[in-house]
Amino acid sequence: IDSFSSFVVLCLIFTSLASAFNLMCYVDEASRSRAGPAQFDASKIDVNLCTHLVAVYGDIQNNVVMATIEELSFFDTLTANPDLKVLFGVGGADFDTNKFSTMAASTVNRNTFIQSVKLFLRENNFDGILLDWRYPDTSNSKNQFTALCQEMASVFDSEPTGGNERLLLTAAVSGHKDHMDASYDVPQLNTHLDLIHVMAHDFYNLQDRVTRHHAPLFQGSMDTGNHARYNEYSMMYWKNKGASAEKVLMGITTYGRTFTLRSRFNRLGSRISGPGEAGTYTGNPGYLSNYEICSHGLTTSWSEQHQVPYGYSGSLWVGYDNQESIATFVIDYGFGGAAVWSLDQDDFNGDVCDQGPYPLVSQLYDYLEADDTSSSSDDDDDDDDDSNSSGGINYNFCQSKPVGYYSVSGSPRHFYQCFRGITYVHQCAATLKFYESCTCCNY
Repeated sequence: IDSFSSFVVLCLIFTSLASAFNLMCYVDEASRSRAGPAQFDASKIDVNLCTHLVAVYGDIQNNVVMATIEELSFFDTLTANPDLKVLFGVGGADFDTNKFSTMAASTVNRNTFIQSVKLFLRENNFDGILLDWRYPDTSNSKNQFTALCQEMASVFDSEPTGGNERLLLTAAVSGHKDHMDASYDVPQLNTHLDLIHVMAHDFYNLQDRVTRHHAPLFQGSMDTGNHARYNEYSMMYWKNKGASAEKVLMGITTYGRTFTLRSRFNRLGSRISGPGEAGTYTGNPGYLSNYEICSHGLTTSWSEQHQVPYGYSGSLWVGYDNQESIATFVIDYGFGGAAVWSLDQDDFNGDVCDQGPYPLVSQLYDYLEADDTSSSSDDDDDDDDDSNSSGGINYNFCQSKPVGYYSVSGSPRHFYQCFRGITYVHQCAATLKFYESCTCCNY
């Protein structure tokens, strides 16, 4: 991975394989009751920062979806944006997974749920649903989740819309290998879901007994065996298993995971005595929002291997994302966009980090938008250029290949990077072609 990073710096200017982007933004329900300047309501949402918004969440009772009046009233002060797709969320980390299991256990139960969802979304003017079942990781649950998505998509497809757009069906899915293997029929889900949010974060916790970044982009020297957990692996897992890249969104966090250092050593892999102290506003040990991180005055450092930042102050150690670590990954790998948890944990007021409101989310949006505009322009210029085609790409190319870089037959601008049997596809800038002889992009 290190050699690949150097290769990128020296030889390549990547351009996006996708012609559009999605930026799904979440709001944490807990933010509504936070104290003082951390309290968050719909009036603080910048509706021009996201393409999709998940801020209202519901329950399943007797196989029927429902939400409280308090939940539905959250949007009373939301500024209108006709281009923003507002999704209704069902599930999550604290949701009773037995409700999903019971609902999905039979065709009758699933149909009851699906019909209630369709009615609820239309009556309350939502654009679609976000399913967050954690996790359908038994053989029965896996098949039932697939059936649920298939049947819901069929109902959405066949619904007379009366001039409205078709309802969207999206899901948040795990980026952890154990759950990915056990929970998801990727080709089938890809057929039925409009967007797939891969939660590629929170890979490490206190059980590791040393400082680790919770969302490393790339593999480092420590990440072997059971510790081989990082964003690139999770995202390419979904892609190589059959998910369309343009549907896959990479999960990004606006919080950091914290530890208390045991000694003066403060690098990655340093020994810890426990979680970091709880944040003033978020109130959870081992966890700080972006605005809480900014307020600590950290000494910052950068992991070249993982391509992510971390910081420390005294005994506090924090791994987090910033503009540098989130800006390029999605575009370089041709994915459909990103999903951000959550708006309320960015510096939404812009008065702590000295970078304006929403520094993490706004920078990500600007970068994706700029790339989208550039890609559209390139497409217009290259309509008659066969070298711009990516139709001959084989995402299983590297299964029997040694580590290295290989040209793509019939597509001179593209090339494969093979690493441990996984296929990564990259693209040279518009006027360049890839040459195996120098493993570089050139004229």
